[in-house]
Amino acid sequence: MTTQSVGTRSFRKGAATYASAGGTACPSSSAISLRAGWTQPGVEDTYRRYDSAGDEHVCRVLTGLPMNGEELAILPPIFMPETEEDEAFIDECCKSTMDVNQANPGVARRCLASVVFHILKLREQLPPGHKLWADRTINNKQAMEKLRSLIFSGFQDNPLAMEANSCATGVPPHYALLRSMRIVKDQVAKLIPGVDEQLSQLPKLFRDALDEAIADGKLEGAPLTASNLERTVLRLLEESGLKDVPRLLQEGNTAHKTLPSDFYVPNMTLQKSWYHWMLGDEASGHRPWRLIQLCEVYDKKAPERLRRFRKIMLAIQESLQDNWNEVTTFDEAEKQFDSVKAAFQFAAKAGHKRRYGELRWDTVLRHKYKQTRST
Repeated sequence: MTTQSVGTRSFRKGAATYASAGGTACPSSSAISLRAGWTQPGVEDTYRRYDSAGDEHVCRVLTGLPMNGEELAILPPIFMPETEEDEAFIDECCKSTMDVNQANPGVARRCLASVVFHILKLREQLPPGHKLWADRTINNKQAMEKLRSLIFSGFQDNPLAMEANSCATGVPPHYALLRSMRIVKDQVAKLIPGVDEQLSQLPKLFRDALDEAIADGKLEGAPLTASNLERTVLRLLEESGLKDVPRLLQEGNTAHKTLPSDFYVPNMTLQKSWYHWMLGDEASGHRPWRLIQLCEVYDKKAPERLRRFRKIMLAIQESLQDNWNEVTTFDEAEKQFDSVKAAFQFAAKAGHKRRYGELRWDTVLRHKYKQTRST
């Protein structure tokens, strides 16, 4: 585009075209037409009226601010003097740059702040013979550096903007949401290093706690057993909000199949339940069910049922005491179960004992609680 292709009407036509088709979040056509001075016969001043909010939105777009990003809500450059000397220096520069007798002093300060803030871009776009370059203040390098150091440009949630009572106008509500999302994103980015550091300290914290428990011979007042230690560690991790850490710690470096979304602990005999607890099955990717965490199940009733299942399985582990260890075959799991099955037989009403092979895990859990309460 050359200067010959630009006419007096190009400013209005070009601006209206850009404002109405320059992005996917353009101002209303009515606000654009009213700003351009185009009449709307039949509806103007009756159904479609001028209002400052719509006009301010159009003006923000026409300044060249990106209309599809949070930057549309940015405040214009303003001077933020810190001392009376700074205030006097800004006033002196305004007087030497423009006729403040003809212009409002506040407008003059805003204009000078905008020129100083965009000086590099202006040097690229304006011709060398432009009269702006003949101004005494603009040609004074030291004065320009000091003026630039006193300028603020940012969003209205900035403390400096709040101190100056600066408020962005003509900003649609969704830009405020974009700004909020950016703030949250920045805050999360700042938190990540701290979280990484805390996670790196977890092994030391657990080691120190374990050393203390071994020295005392107890863990939170209970006997120091493998099952109590496991329960305490998992509970502390879940309470700290690191729900995925137990799963990651127990998985190690081995990948496994993700649980089905409808995973649910089924009804089965206690012995078969023990096999699943120690060895897993195809549905869990052959991962032992003792490694499944509550955060992995999504069915409404599945978490509570998994809690109950864990209670009876951990009771078997406690019964094994020193004989409990991780196994890899069904024969080894069967030997473990056979060594404690007698503790999970319960008498029927007629005085006969039901064989352990007939009892389901939830039935055994219920009888176990009754027996505990009676004793």
